[in-house]
Amino acid sequence: MTVAPATITNQAGKSFKAHGDYISGRNLLLDPVRLIVQTSAVPLGGFSRRLHLYKKFEQNGIDTILIMVYAFCPQEDAANINKGLTDFYLDPWKKHLNNENVLRKNNVNLNVISSLSED
Repeated sequence: MTVAPATITNQAGKSFKAHGDYISGRNLLLDPVRLIVQTSAVPLGGFSRRLHLYKKFEQNGIDTILIMVYAFCPQEDAANINKGLTDFYLDPWKKHLNNENVLRKNNVNLNVISSLSED
């Protein structure tokens, strides 16, 4: 769920694009309902940075915990990554879930904890 069109497949090794050609990458590992590992090229600091994004899903009773970690992110880019994730991924996702009443119907509590330091 993003605020811009994305093209992606459910096959490991295949490429994806998001926000036009702003972000492009490859699915490295897809374990349905458990883990998604992607590498992506993101323009930061005047040139393209190669980052890895890990999305892990954990069952916690009736809840699901989503853990998202960007790896190989230079410290100086942490603030931009946090802002991008919040503005273009997490906030639209929360808005979609709220609009669809998914959160209320399923008693879901969605909390976001940033894993990137801006210090």
